[in-house]
Amino acid sequence: MDELTSYIADEDPDVVALQETFLRPTVLVKKSIPHHGIKINTSTVESTTIVIESQPNNITICSLYNPPRSAVGNLGPDLLKIFRNRPQCIIVGDFNAKHTSWSATPHNNSAGNTIVRLVRANGFLLTAPNGPTRVHTRGRPSTIDFGITCGINNITAEVHSDLSSDHNPVHFVISINSSIPFKQNCKTLTNCQQVQAYPSLYIQYPSKPDSKSEKNRLRKLWQRTQYPPLKAEVNRLQRIIRTELKNSKEHVWDSLQKDANIDTDTLHKLVAGNNSNNNIIYPPILSSRGLVFGTKEKADCFVDNLEESFTENRTPYDDDHIDKVDRTIRRFLNNYSSSIPPLTSPQEICDIISKLNIRKAPDLEALHHLSPPEKKNKDPKFPLNYRPISLISCVAKLFEKILLSRIQAFSDSNHIIPDFQHGFRKKTSTCHQLLRTTNLIIDGFNTHRTTGGIFLDVEKAFDRVWHNGLIFKLIQINLPHT
Repeated sequence: MDELTSYIADEDPDVVALQETFLRPTVLVKKSIPHHGIKINTSTVESTTIVIESQPNNITICSLYNPPRSAVGNLGPDLLKIFRNRPQCIIVGDFNAKHTSWSATPHNNSAGNTIVRLVRANGFLLTAPNGPTRVHTRGRPSTIDFGITCGINNITAEVHSDLSSDHNPVHFVISINSSIPFKQNCKTLTNCQQVQAYPSLYIQYPSKPDSKSEKNRLRKLWQRTQYPPLKAEVNRLQRIIRTELKNSKEHVWDSLQKDANIDTDTLHKLVAGNNSNNNIIYPPILSSRGLVFGTKEKADCFVDNLEESFTENRTPYDDDHIDKVDRTIRRFLNNYSSSIPPLTSPQEICDIISKLNIRKAPDLEALHHLSPPEKKNKDPKFPLNYRPISLISCVAKLFEKILLSRIQAFSDSNHIIPDFQHGFRKKTSTCHQLLRTTNLIIDGFNTHRTTGGIFLDVEKAFDRVWHNGLIFKLIQINLPHT
């Protein structure tokens, strides 16, 4: 894995397609490129497909793996299913297909013949590198990793020998006539001192292993000659490179820990960076208009679902009771009177502000952050199976805790909440309620009486609570104003 990470860092590709991962094919995309994943059900091949959001047409990229002993009769229909209704599409991966049109092999296999007929019949473009992509320890090298495109004609392929795998990585360079919006990743520096101090924030990484280029040269030479001593030397250099990569990562981590400081918030950023998981990928969401794939469309779908979830229930509807509740609340607010604290002078406020540490207060957008995590064991396709969590500021959290403690103290001292209520109370849980129910049933058995029970499950009872009705109940129990 370290070898692949180093290779990706050196080459800096926009998209990486991986196969034979012991799970399913994988597609890695830069964060700055807007994209979304789609699911295509295939019979034989294993595939993972994404859509890059661009103008005027989206670009579909599929990472495909065709198992060697799969049914060849389903290969053509599976490929057509991936290309269907997609004006610009590219399929790359391990096809396990051999044909003299793109591989230096004396014999064609069934998968190769199927792909040749498919490409010629539908006008697709097959792009393969000049060199072999699969180098066997024993046997003839072959080209079984290539790409098939539809609507993309300006494409080149080049094979590299930088990895120790038996499959050589293939680089595809595509020229597209579309504009893909890239997010800017910049930091604004406002004065000269920041400009001078900013380079010191970066860690000096150790130099890359010098034996890497020598290993690549010997590996290419071994692929042409199959000379055993060259293979032994390649393996020796590969072990050296892995050791150097491991030492490089340990050096970077040691430097980060050494420079961490509480005063400069680097320690907090180091811990938060390792524990945070901000890269939440949401699958296609089923809305009233069908499946949506774009980020904005998914956000609109969540907004519509939240709006519907927090809509008050209107049945049964009692106009007289609602008017009574509204009048009581208005009368309470208009006749509000409580002990007013002594007036504070402006000088006292200035003294308090001057003693505060110099920090930036959060703006309105930073007061809360809504994150809808997925519910466990639920279908992620439906927006109802997400639980919205609002992350509020520390000041709001402090206010909520103070308010909750005062309400709890008042309700406990006045016995507002009955003793058989166990939910959302300290030192109690649903187990206590089950124990109480069990005791009632046992008492009924002992006295030869029948025990009946009615169990209600109110959907979205908290989300759709009637706020004015709740305030009316608080007024009725004479909750203190302060």
